[in-house]
Amino acid sequence: MNTLLRRVTVPVALVLAGMFIVGCTWEAKLEVAPGTITFGAEQSERRLTLSNLGDFAFDWTLDTLARVSEEAPWEAAEIAWLEVDKTSGSLAPGLENLTLTVDRTQLAPGSYTNYAVRIQARGVERIVPISLIVTPLLAVDPGVISLSGEERTALFTVINRSETALSWSALYFDGNDPSVEAVALPPDLVLEPNGGMLARQGSMLVRATWTVQRGDFGLRLSSPEAP
Repeated sequence: MNTLLRRVTVPVALVLAGMFIVGCTWEAKLEVAPGTITFGAEQSERRLTLSNLGDFAFDWTLDTLARVSEEAPWEAAEIAWLEVDKTSGSLAPGLENLTLTVDRTQLAPGSYTNYAVRIQARGVERIVPISLIVTPLLAVDPGVISLSGEERTALFTVINRSETALSWSALYFDGNDPSVEAVALPPDLVLEPNGGMLARQGSMLVRATWTVQRGDFGLRLSSPEAP
């Protein structure tokens, strides 16, 4: 019997499976408090707390915003009277406190709104509206004095609310509308003292006397060092 030997070739296929690693994205778990900041008449410094509620550190940045009205969108803008002690950093899980400070020295009395700070971190944005109240640095107490027709003397206190000394002077106006033009004091109206220097956070009692009978009138006090 003849035996036939045949070489059988079995094809072998080698399949290489591809391995793909896809980077996962994550957002920073950032919270800020308080949600709004108001600097009252006596406040010049406030704290803003950043909280990392996640498990990983992230980088953050802070800039300032403004808008023309509550209905308008926020836009990046410099706030000359606001200073923040830190505007960027890396926040590990936990808290970080920022200090916001305002400088009122060049601001006219009034209410300043529609300003904000914005904190951004890894896909997250937090906007904290900022408002500021500016009261006159030079004040008078009481603001209105009621006298009978025969009285010719009045007392009032001039107050310096600033952190520096102020000089002050007084002008006169007829009637009870303080927006009218003020002029020099009439010859019969005497202030003791008539102007002068006020120490920082100081006050001064002033006596006004006059001899001519008159109706309503006012005194406008001002200081070149205070808006």
